[in-house]
Amino acid sequence: MRTLSLMRHQGYGIATFPDTPATPETIWYGASTTKAYVAAAMAAVIDSKNYSQLTRGWSTPVSSIIRDDFVLQDEWATAHVTLEDAVSHRTGLGSLHFSSLRVENGVQVTPRDVVRRLRHLPLFAEPRTTYAYSNSMYVALGYVLERLTSSPLAKVLGNLIWEPLGMRSTYFDLDDAIKAPEHLASGYRWDPDHGNYTEMPYMVVTEVGGAGAIFSNVLDYAKWVKCLLYES
Repeated sequence: MRTLSLMRHQGYGIATFPDTPATPETIWYGASTTKAYVAAAMAAVIDSKNYSQLTRGWSTPVSSIIRDDFVLQDEWATAHVTLEDAVSHRTGLGSLHFSSLRVENGVQVTPRDVVRRLRHLPLFAEPRTTYAYSNSMYVALGYVLERLTSSPLAKVLGNLIWEPLGMRSTYFDLDDAIKAPEHLASGYRWDPDHGNYTEMPYMVVTEVGGAGAIFSNVLDYAKWVKCLLYES
């Protein structure tokens, strides 16, 4: 088996103004790179043959696992959209349908809340006819993993991927990322009125779940990429 005998890591630019540099250790929002971990974890869970709900593998309907929560406006779609459909972005529910409010009535929204709201969103195409990138379906996949394993998604990903690869600077919670020994990079927006960048508060991404809640750094992602290249 080929291996990477040498990996060079380098950070560029500023992680937080005015003078905190970006380094290989700097923690960043992983955003939609989370989806690759969720897909890999789902594959591992299916391949394990440890779950009776997954006897049909990738052809398992999502609603057969989270029946009360996963309801689409179309009855056929509810009954037949599979794990493969969801992971492949071919459910007919597009990226504009991200049914997420971060806080509702003073309470943090959860991935389960996001999944339950799918019933209020129209499909823009029939399932399996069109590719349409969908954040909401990856929230659903993350929730499926939690229900199957009876564990938080962070623990599922940690047990299956992060811990075996030695990814010790990868987190699934903003508070953990802030408290980490590594620096969490700041975000900024351009203020046209004052002609400068304004630092933005760190954004809670709890409700995003399997669609984009990871925090990590270059060093850990290098381990993940190495695994994909040479061990998958």
